[in-house]
Amino acid sequence: RDKVLSEIPQALKDKFGTIGFCTVEDDDDETKVYYQPVLIVNPFEVPPKPVRDIYWMDMFTKAKRSKKKLAALDYLVYVYGSDDPDDCYILS
Repeated sequence: RDKVLSEIPQALKDKFGTIGFCTVEDDDDETKVYYQPVLIVNPFEVPPKPVRDIYWMDMFTKAKRSKKKLAALDYLVYVYGSDDPDDCYILS
């Protein structure tokens, strides 16, 4: 955990805890897009599987190969209002 956190760029770590908005497609009509409030989270503040240990860790491991990719690493966000615990975290 500490090793991974030490490898995350400081600019990304500074965003942990920030509230923002993310565009989301409507499940029933993909042509409709709306904004949903989100919270940028530390990857170790979410349940381990599947989001952190599979999706985020895979993306992070690939991004570490290049400083440019690591600097552009997607945020892990909690989507407010999501009622599905398996679908309330996204990479944005």
